[in-house]
Amino acid sequence: MKYSDGINWSRIGKIAFFAVLLLFVFALGTLNNTIDVDLWARLINGQHVFYKFAPLKTDFYSFTQTHTWYDPEWLSSVFLYVIQKKFSIAGLAFFKSFSFYVFLCSLVVGLLYLKTKNSPFNIFYFFYITLICLQIGYLTHSSRCQIFTFILLVVWIYLLEKIRQNQDKYLYFLPVIMLFWLNIHGGCLAGIGIYVLYIIGEFLNKKPIKKYLITLIPLALVFAINPWGIEYYKFIFDSAFLNRAGISEWASSFSQIALFLNLFFYYVIFVLISCCYTFFSQKKTLKEVDKTKLLLFIALLYLSISHLKHIALALIGFTLYFYDDIQNFANLITSKINKKFIQVLAILLHVLIFCYSTLVLCAYSCVDTWQDKFKSYPIYAMEFLKQNDFKGKLFTSFEFGSFIGYKYGDRFKIFIDGRQEQVYDHSLFHQLVCFVALAECNFKNPVEEYNPDVVLLDNKAIANDYMLSNKKYFLAYKDTVFYVYVLNKYKDKKMVKPILDKKEYFNKLFDTYVDFSKGTKNENFNYYSNI
Repeated sequence: MKYSDGINWSRIGKIAFFAVLLLFVFALGTLNNTIDVDLWARLINGQHVFYKFAPLKTDFYSFTQTHTWYDPEWLSSVFLYVIQKKFSIAGLAFFKSFSFYVFLCSLVVGLLYLKTKNSPFNIFYFFYITLICLQIGYLTHSSRCQIFTFILLVVWIYLLEKIRQNQDKYLYFLPVIMLFWLNIHGGCLAGIGIYVLYIIGEFLNKKPIKKYLITLIPLALVFAINPWGIEYYKFIFDSAFLNRAGISEWASSFSQIALFLNLFFYYVIFVLISCCYTFFSQKKTLKEVDKTKLLLFIALLYLSISHLKHIALALIGFTLYFYDDIQNFANLITSKINKKFIQVLAILLHVLIFCYSTLVLCAYSCVDTWQDKFKSYPIYAMEFLKQNDFKGKLFTSFEFGSFIGYKYGDRFKIFIDGRQEQVYDHSLFHQLVCFVALAECNFKNPVEEYNPDVVLLDNKAIANDYMLSNKKYFLAYKDTVFYVYVLNKYKDKKMVKPILDKKEYFNKLFDTYVDFSKGTKNENFNYYSNI
């Protein structure tokens, strides 16, 4: 809309939208800067790729039985390592927020070029932009590789929709994208799954599917272009059907009660109502229903209910596939409201989000709040072990494994970490869960089986009762969060309380004994011996 003074108010509105969205994302990212528990393994592998031009294929910091290290995120690891090396925690935090902003912008641009009837630059779009921010756990951590899947999924759906509009030239881009995707994140399986649903859906729509079937061949073949060759096929197939019970982000959406889950289910109901409104208002018959969209809705809804982790994928899909339906129903509601009132409301919303974001960024720019997030890490417990010269096998939960391997791997080898299917037999994870919760199961007690020198548990673990009564171990250290048990052979050892200069420690947070540019700092701990 242009006024006589020559000002393009439509363009100003778009600029304001992207500017406010940028501030909002960075404000949310600033509030949540927890270090991801798997970051440390990413940095180790990223360093190896950076210096050796290939990912690590064998684990070297675990004492349990391991297999070939299949790492779908090996290419992502390089990005994270370089960012951390150059800019430390600040760089990781910036990358987290900026990459999420790029993802949201790709979502907006995707809507602009797919949905020509309606523009996403309106008050309603903020509604589900906020939902996406609440749903995707990416912003609560320093950096996670799944952001690449979020971005590539938007591009993938955009291309598939263009192909459905008979623009077949976009088919040539799919194998190229998949080649990059499968080497940067395991979420590439979502792309393959959606592609298969397109084939089935278009077949049911009685549309030609020959072009999809032909393109499926190069899509399948590119999976062999990776550091592990054809072995990768078995790994990626097994990963798709792996039982991840016991991992919070892979739990059912009905297993938790939270604000963001309630909002998500309200959003799903709103999408359903919107689709029903479009169906009945346009007087469609069942034969006219788009079978592809219907299949995708069912599949995405099922995935989001079965696993919390997949809610993000569902939101992306719902936003791109059902925007027109949602907008039509929203227009039914807003048509009865004065347009000037809606415009004023949109401006107020922009102003409120701008003020909130600015205040958050100003308040937290001078505070190292991310240090407080390390309260859940066994920093003092590990410094106690280091300063008292303990070494050997260390048993602890998988959340701390990568951190200990990264910072203290010259002293201790760990039980497992977050690389479950990538490195370990998955029975080890179930063995860990059964022990920590003292649940009845068919797995052996790992403390009895492996006889570790040190057992480190948080104070919520039921297994603390078992360890306190275990005559092989004694409680050597405890703080408000962690308990450290060591073998009785160390009982006569003189021990001191850990002395920790927090400022110096966090300044050297990313220091590690591993140096793949020269070998390792500890010549007695040679990682090459296992490769």
